[in-house]
Amino acid sequence: MTSTALSEDFMDAVRNYLIENNQSLALVGMMGVGKSTVGKILAEKLDLLFVEADMLIEQKAHKNLPDIINQDGEPYFRDLEFDVIAQTLGRTDTYVLSTGGGAFAHERTHDLIKAQAICVWICEDAQTVFERIKDSGRPLAKNWESYSALLNKRMDMYARAHIKVLADRNSPDEVAQKVLLKLYEHLKL
Repeated sequence: MTSTALSEDFMDAVRNYLIENNQSLALVGMMGVGKSTVGKILAEKLDLLFVEADMLIEQKAHKNLPDIINQDGEPYFRDLEFDVIAQTLGRTDTYVLSTGGGAFAHERTHDLIKAQAICVWICEDAQTVFERIKDSGRPLAKNWESYSALLNKRMDMYARAHIKVLADRNSPDEVAQKVLLKLYEHLKL
């Protein structure tokens, strides 16, 4: 199936499979690769709900992510992240879940996501992503050395995802299309 063949029948086949098998999609990968943007596009194309784990974490904690980490510590944040993702994956509806960059890199959360969703690793050239986010105020992206070390630490976990999609400097719409094609192949539709 070529990228030009992403017809309504194609979308219906993917959506119907996901719904009939109670399978949701979980997008994983480093911060700044476009998980949220691509996730919203996928949800719209598949007529599914979009859920952003980081937003749910902030709502549950009543503070933003940097404040949670700075005030309560990373272990507390990771426990909260696990709880929110577990609650989300326990739902009975089908959706597209965008996870935080570190969620899939922590064994307990990784195992949960992989067991209860189809994981899609969106990856991109590290330097490209760093240039995109270096001025975003994200604490883990303050310099190239810390960002690249973090990526290297997480790579083995990301590589365990069911599907890998290289963003390759494509637009979010093109990345979403790549995800759909890989998903179609993965599901053997």
